[in-house]
Amino acid sequence: MRIRTGLLALLMVAGSMGIAWQQAAPAAACSCAISTTQERADFAELVVEGTITEVRPPGGVIVSSSDPTVVTVDVDRVWKGEAASTIEISTPSSSASCGFDGLRKDTTILVFARHADVMGERIDGWGTTLCDGTGTSDPQVTADLTALLGDPLTPSDGAPPPTLVDPGTGHPIAVDRPGLVEGVPGGMLIPLALTLGAGLLAGLIAWLRRRA
Repeated sequence: MRIRTGLLALLMVAGSMGIAWQQAAPAAACSCAISTTQERADFAELVVEGTITEVRPPGGVIVSSSDPTVVTVDVDRVWKGEAASTIEISTPSSSASCGFDGLRKDTTILVFARHADVMGERIDGWGTTLCDGTGTSDPQVTADLTALLGDPLTPSDGAPPPTLVDPGTGHPIAVDRPGLVEGVPGGMLIPLALTLGAGLLAGLIAWLRRRA
């Protein structure tokens, strides 16, 4: 009787862990620090406005909400940096990782981008997130940009992209992205704990059977 009671208690604990894990997954969300247009422009390497011509979601099986969606933009105006008439920007595939849900072709978009991915690692192309300020073009924001940075320029094809290099080593500088919070940064820790718990439970069952 005591063996059955002990096993039942262990099963209840394991079940509650599984339920907690399942409930925690949807809670993953993006949280951005409040910032002004000037702060976003200062942080960005590229600030442009243009029209979305193509949206390419991640191919194959999506492993994480941070898997990149690539957006092609026909650039009309450039406030900061140098951009060709057509650029591609990479953003996480889901708003859970501060990406953009519902991107649509023919939408006019204002882009604040860097040569960095969602984790702040340097990349060759342009990366952006919700926290950077990228979104549907807003007349007030574009007016603020003009007041801060001057009249926008037209794109220049073939212009070399800006780079940030450590003068001591000559290596690209990794960028810390302020205000970016992953809802479940260590998401694999819970499945690992459940696996270990199941192993301990199996061992306990075998030990109790031997004693019985």
